[in-house]
Amino acid sequence: MREKTAPPTTDKIDELAHLYIDAQAATEMARAREAEFRDQLISMVEAHGTVPRRATKSKRLEGDEYQATLSRGHSVEVNSAHAELFRQWMKAKSMTRLFRRLFRRESVFVLQPDAQALVATIAQGIEKGAKVAADLVAIFHQSITIQDTSPTLRVEPRKKEEKKSEAAA
Repeated sequence: MREKTAPPTTDKIDELAHLYIDAQAATEMARAREAEFRDQLISMVEAHGTVPRRATKSKRLEGDEYQATLSRGHSVEVNSAHAELFRQWMKAKSMTRLFRRLFRRESVFVLQPDAQALVATIAQGIEKGAKVAADLVAIFHQSITIQDTSPTLRVEPRKKEEKKSEAAA
């Protein structure tokens, strides 16, 4: 059980919020400096770097204490509808074996927004003690992974009208 503590004073809230906003500003300035230095290093490596041994997508520039390696990767996303048209075209040309060397089919499942509530409702509607209800819930939960996300916090200065109306009250 959590210990009860006195509610914070408005001064304490304002002090902590002010510290938070100052820290945010310092972080943004540091990120801007980091981005500036990063851009300078990228330009330097692109202009003067050499390709390391056994590398095809990288360039490297070395100093006495540090080395900067720039790698450029890529990602590929398959358009399933076009791939299916391509498969049909290749099949018509008797090139099915080649298609199988280019692509493989995978099933992709996406959880519906109300899926958890629906499983719970269906399981409740199944006769009590029936093994199928327990199996339904258990197997469904094995099919998904639930991860907590970090809480978000936004601190903003209050509007002047809000402060005046509270002071008048």
